[in-house]
Amino acid sequence: MGRKRGSSERQVHPTGEMVSVDDAWKDSVRAELAARGWSQADLAGKIPAVKATVSNLLKPIDEGGSRQSRLVARIHKLFNWRDGAPQVAVAVAPDDPLRYIERKWPSLGEADRETVRRMVESLTTKR
Repeated sequence: MGRKRGSSERQVHPTGEMVSVDDAWKDSVRAELAARGWSQADLAGKIPAVKATVSNLLKPIDEGGSRQSRLVARIHKLFNWRDGAPQVAVAVAPDDPLRYIERKWPSLGEADRETVRRMVESLTTKR
């Protein structure tokens, strides 16, 4: 919903599978927003959704619980996260470099991908 709706317009609600998210997933979304220099309002405009819905989705949950949302698949698609819309959204731990690289891979140009390939080959070659 990139524009304000008039009082006579009906709000369009997201459709699709309800997916559970936890605080770790939310932290991953917040980190991705920070890396891209986006606000929650920017995210809402791009998926599209109401800003309050995105804000509510990213609020911390008490004592390790989870929340469900139909926006998870849209967010995964926007960020090019490979896992699409799993039953339970899995966060990328900050200390998991392989998942981090997999998530960032689609945004790399061909020259950068080749550089990464050569670096990995160099590091894995027996000396």
